[in-house]
Order: sequence, then structure tokens, then C-alpha cells
Amino acid sequence: MTAPSVRILLLVISALGIACESNRALDSLHPAPDPQVLTTLEVLPSAVALEQGSTVQLGIVALDQRGMVMTTGGAATFTTSDSAVARVSDTGMVTGVSAGTASISVTKTIAGVTRSVAVNATIRQVTPSANLVLTADLERGWQPSVAHLTLGGTVEWVTAGPRSWSDMPHRMLYLLDKRYVAIDSVDLSTGSAKLRLMTKGEHRYCSAACWDPPDFGIVHVH
Repeated sequence: MTAPSVRILLLVISALGIACESNRALDSLHPAPDPQVLTTLEVLPSAVALEQGSTVQLGIVALDQRGMVMTTGGAATFTTSDSAVARVSDTGMVTGVSAGTASISVTKTIAGVTRSVAVNATIRQVTPSANLVLTADLERGWQPSVAHLTLGGTVEWVTAGPRSWSDMPHRMLYLLDKRYVAIDSVDLSTGSAKLRLMTKGEHRYCSAACWDPPDFGIVHVH
């Protein structure tokens, strides 16, 4: 190897060394952030207050050690301290069953770290009516959307006019089972319809297009 070639090689090696040192210096000034570690769980709402038969969906927020939201991880687990007072589904839907207070616990695991949090659910007693009149409001839908009736009582549905909130005519009202499958219907084309309910439990219904949330309602028979 000639002398000029040796000098060029040494210069290249020297330049590479300087570049590596520069990179190490920059790395020391801007170290990689620590990996996210699950630190806190938050539940929204932080407390639940419901009437019997009403529901609310819980929202879960996972925070790391810096208070940043964590978007990865498995599903949360929901449990209730008293299913006779409040039930909770696998997805965090709380249903009021009877008057009282229950604790809803939420647990979540991310990257081997588990955190839990609990919220109180207070269920209020309701007084069922012997007769109900449910009115279609063009903005809010059927009001009240959750109602309570004594066994053998009568429900009257009164439409808001020739058209509904979903811009479909109120022609029929459909009674639904818990899977939202139609099991019966009543005629709403005259502007109102009455029905006597002779079975205890939850009676769901919908009208007009039956796809927008305001189209649906529930009558609990006690």
C-alpha cells in the first residue's frame, strides 16, 4: 500500500471514530424513553347512580408512569359485589337491578402489570305506574325512554306527528326480545296505540326506522 493510500485510510478511520463519538454524545443527551408501565386505571363515570332497569356504559382509561394514556393491552375484567343490586357485563355495561349499593371492580393487565379500581353503583327504587303515556320527542326520542309499569297496566305510545326523528313515518311499533328480534307489533298510523302488558320483566320496543337510538325504548313491568 502506498503512503498516500495509508494516509487516506487513516483519515477515513479517524472520521468514522469522530462520527461514532458524536453519535454517542447525542444519545447521552437524548436517551430513549423508558417503556410504558401500567400505573393507574381510571373509570368514567367515577360513580354510578341509576334507577332500576336503567343502564350506563363504563369507560376505562389506562395511564402509564408519566400519566400518558396507554392504547395497547388486553380487555378489562368487570365484576360486581352484588349482582342482586347491580349487574355488569363483560364490556362494562352496568344495569340497575334493585335498590341499594354495589361496588363495580375493574381489572386490567398490560405487559404483565395488573391494576384495579372500583366505583360505587347506587341504584334507586322506582315506583311503577298503573298506566303510562310515552310521547315521541323529535330530538330525544320516546320519553321516558325507560319506564316502569305495574303488572297488567296499560302503555300508550303517542307519536310526534306524521314523521319521526329518523325522518321515517310512525306506522308501526315493534315489541322486541332481549336480542332485539321483533316478537309482536302494534299500529301507530293513527297517531297513538295502547297495549296492556301482562308479563313481568323487560319489554323492549322500537318504531319508525328501528335503527337510530331514539327509535328504541324499554318498559319494565313489575
